[in-house]
Amino acid sequence: MTEGPSPAVSQSQYRCLELSNKDQQDNTTGSFCRRLWDGLLCWDETPAGTSVTQHCPDHPDLDTTEKVTKYCDRMGNWVEIGSACQLASKDKLEQEKQFLRDSAGAMTTDATDVDIGGVQKLILENEKKCSEKMKNDPKYDKPGVYCSRNWDGWLCWNDTPAGSHASQNCPSYFADMEATEKVTKYCGEDGQWVHQPKSERIWTNYTLCSSTYEKRQRAAAQLSGDIEVQPADGATVSPAVHREEQEIERKKILDSQYKCFEKMNRDAAYNKSGLYCSRNWDGWLCWDDTPAGTYTSQNCPNYFMDFDPTEKATKYCGEDGQWFRHPDTNRTWSNYTLCNENTNSKLKSAYILFYMAIVGHALSIASLLISLAIFFYFRSLSCQRITLHKNLFCSYVLNSALTIINLGGVVSNPDVVVRNPVGCKVLHFFHMYMLGCNYFWMLCEGIYLHTLIVVAVFAEEQHLHWYYLLGWGFPLVPASIHAVARKKYFDDNCWMSVDTHLLYAVHGPIMAALLVNLFFLLNIIRVLVTKLRDTHRAESNMYMKAVRATLILVPLLGIQFVIIPWRPENRLAGEVYDYIMHILMHYQGLLVATIFCFFNGEVQAALKRQWMQYKMQWGQRRKDHCSMRSTSYTATSITEVPAFMYHHDCNSEQFNGRHMEI
Repeated sequence: MTEGPSPAVSQSQYRCLELSNKDQQDNTTGSFCRRLWDGLLCWDETPAGTSVTQHCPDHPDLDTTEKVTKYCDRMGNWVEIGSACQLASKDKLEQEKQFLRDSAGAMTTDATDVDIGGVQKLILENEKKCSEKMKNDPKYDKPGVYCSRNWDGWLCWNDTPAGSHASQNCPSYFADMEATEKVTKYCGEDGQWVHQPKSERIWTNYTLCSSTYEKRQRAAAQLSGDIEVQPADGATVSPAVHREEQEIERKKILDSQYKCFEKMNRDAAYNKSGLYCSRNWDGWLCWDDTPAGTYTSQNCPNYFMDFDPTEKATKYCGEDGQWFRHPDTNRTWSNYTLCNENTNSKLKSAYILFYMAIVGHALSIASLLISLAIFFYFRSLSCQRITLHKNLFCSYVLNSALTIINLGGVVSNPDVVVRNPVGCKVLHFFHMYMLGCNYFWMLCEGIYLHTLIVVAVFAEEQHLHWYYLLGWGFPLVPASIHAVARKKYFDDNCWMSVDTHLLYAVHGPIMAALLVNLFFLLNIIRVLVTKLRDTHRAESNMYMKAVRATLILVPLLGIQFVIIPWRPENRLAGEVYDYIMHILMHYQGLLVATIFCFFNGEVQAALKRQWMQYKMQWGQRRKDHCSMRSTSYTATSITEVPAFMYHHDCNSEQFNGRHMEI
């Protein structure tokens, strides 16, 4: 530019200052960016949270066809976005560089020693290569809407499907640009590259190109202004976390910002009568147009570890059509206090539930292994029903072991989740598989009991290979489908997220198995009640046995997940629900081992018999110390107990439930 202001500029500056003095005499309400003279243009008083665009002034060194946009942030401060008025050659390049620095968080690296001519030559070469590439590349042939290829002034962008992000490495034009970081560009659902809100300029996100993390953090919230969050005592808004976690948080915020800008540009204008507060992005969440005098709310964001996404963030639109301002700061304020108000209590509850799960599965493994040892040791217990029990117990043991490994090695270890090794996904696959085996062996037990009690009278032995196929083979199908779909459509770190419908690939068959078992339970109860009535026993005894049979079958068949599958919304009721469900889920192995082994009449008889033999052997040893041969003979004689004293017939299960110790 030529030195000294032109007469036109001086007149424009004088008029702008004159209008600014007049504005100060007016009584205005709400938050505004005051009228501003920036050296070239006069910017009118503008409401906070909006942007304004105008043509560059008529100046010999400026291109009047270019437009410049300024944004009034939520604090009432002007922020320049988009392109500034373009200068010629060297000055133009410097202005573009300064625009990037503004958009990347006001980088302060001194770059006065940059070879401007070399940089400009490099940019022109890249622009030429981009033009040739766009000309030679085949046309976009995929179905659906897309954003067309283009050159944004620094980088070349390919055709991009609507609703997706494109990214590439930052350019290395300047010393203060980090070439290993990523530049991103968002293609809106309408097939248009995303614009800044209410501006006419397409926006490419160069914020990550800044050389320091702190500057990138400032850049992430450049267009939103500060956020006033009043946390509860003892809680933090953003706890100290590792750099990798900070990067994840920042990317989540930027992604939400992209989507908010696209939504604000796409949504129709407010068409209801009366005052309203205009849509805006507050730095964390996107808020729609809201009628005056009303509250609006939405779920808290999941950016931070101490934020609970099930809680609500609120924002109040005043009677004057202006968003509520905090009295201490006089800034527009979104109420995020509930997001971390119960963080400490929920964290304590989470720890309690975590250790409840660990202890429950450890006790389950111990009790199940003892039960399996009893079943394998006493051959008198060998029959088809016990064989099914063994397989069910094995599935419980493996499921509990994988759950402990997953809780201790992955869930409680953020570093592993951040690294996202293949091993944690393999562990998740086997955990899903064993979860399916657990419930399908429950189904096998239900099918066997239903066949034994309801379908056949004096039934012959059933073919167990079908049960093996159902219990161990079929769960591979939903687990494999879930793994393939997760890898292709929702490949999050260690597949830990539950915010995906793909889990229904595993949970759907499990729920179907539970519903079938519910039918079996009701039908078995009906048959048992009928048979008890036919035997003409006392009414009280009849119902007691029916209730006993029901209570035994419920934990075996897993009906509790069908009876209470929904968590209450009330916080206290929800905590009670969590404790009950944790006991039912994580202590189920212990409960099943207790009922179907330790309380089993056949098992108790076998243990008593073995205990009597041990006592008699021990007593005989104390009485007779004459010779090892005599002791051995006595012990052998004691072992040979007449069979009629402890008669056991495992085939008694064939008598259609008339005399069956479950």
